[in-house]
Amino acid sequence: MNEFRRLINRKVVIGFIALLIINVSLYVYQQTKGAGIKELRFETAQRQWCVDYYGNYDIEVAINAVDSDIKRILSYRKADKQGTVAESEVQAGAETEVLGKYKALSESEQLLFLTVLRDIESQLEYIKKYPEDMKQIQTNAQQLMTFSIFSDKNSFTYNNIVKTGKDFEK
Repeated sequence: MNEFRRLINRKVVIGFIALLIINVSLYVYQQTKGAGIKELRFETAQRQWCVDYYGNYDIEVAINAVDSDIKRILSYRKADKQGTVAESEVQAGAETEVLGKYKALSESEQLLFLTVLRDIESQLEYIKKYPEDMKQIQTNAQQLMTFSIFSDKNSFTYNNIVKTGKDFEK
């Protein structure tokens, strides 16, 4: 018992707690990408607005709409930097609700909004590819069972392959 107390003294406990706090702090910093609470709240609100706006669209239509809105925003940004905003608005035709929302934001909020749109676009593309990925997992499971090292029906690997294929059928 004394050996345990000798090994676990105040210095060790304080050091462990300090490392734990540093670890949690670095994790939170990495997850938030260095943004503050205000930026996180803004990003969450914009993400929810985008989900509400694009939520009723079919997946293909939503991807095309988000991509089109991102292109419009990038075109607007380029024209704004060159000082030809009025000309680009005339060429682009009717202003979309997304572009109107973007224009009403400050510079830092505009960058966050553009990041949210890009994240939503990548998530929509992931959702679109998801059924194909599930079919590919099932195909891979069938192919693995043809190899001699995985064909023993009593082995763990064979049973694992079968279970994986069944799990991804659902």
